[in-house]
Amino acid sequence: MIVDGGLGVELERRGFVPVTSLWSGEAIFTRPDLLIDVHRAYLDAGAEVIATATYQLSHAALRRLGCDDAAIDRIFARGVALARSAIASQRARTGASREQLVAGSLGPFGATLGPGGEYSRSPQIEFDALYAFHAERLGSMARAGPDVFLFETIPSRAEGLIIAQAARELGLRNVWMSFTCADDTHTCAHDRLADVAAELDAFACVDVIGV
Repeated sequence: MIVDGGLGVELERRGFVPVTSLWSGEAIFTRPDLLIDVHRAYLDAGAEVIATATYQLSHAALRRLGCDDAAIDRIFARGVALARSAIASQRARTGASREQLVAGSLGPFGATLGPGGEYSRSPQIEFDALYAFHAERLGSMARAGPDVFLFETIPSRAEGLIIAQAARELGLRNVWMSFTCADDTHTCAHDRLADVAAELDAFACVDVIGV
């Protein structure tokens, strides 16, 4: 299946200027019209999988902006709903009949720390804290109901396994996970990618492993 392309960069190319650390996630509640336009453009270009604008969202960042847990769930749900709306309108306009999926996009912990954090080794954070970070976001995304859970730009074996464990504990399926790499065979944390893939293959919840 053909997955869409970069969302934040395309939003900015069309004039979107984020003012918070939420980056493209900010468009969910400030520029939903522009976000739908970008989703539609990718569908028109042939994309069959549309990723939500939730990659950079975290509960900690949203709480700092005054959101409670119910509001956070609504933001994740809104991200999924906007992607579904774009698919529905494109189908109505073009009569498209091919399968099109909404992927609930979630980045690594490093993506919440500033530009480029996801392209380096995982930051120093305790296992329990990192597990809680991902489990909390997975819970909100699960309640939003995407077709697949898309973890993008994961830098390390350790974080990938934590994500898989959290997804398994929540009873989820259809998890897709892509890694950032230091070279042709290693993640950014210098784990051998083939070994990471073999370990993740033991998790029934993980369907796709990519780079």
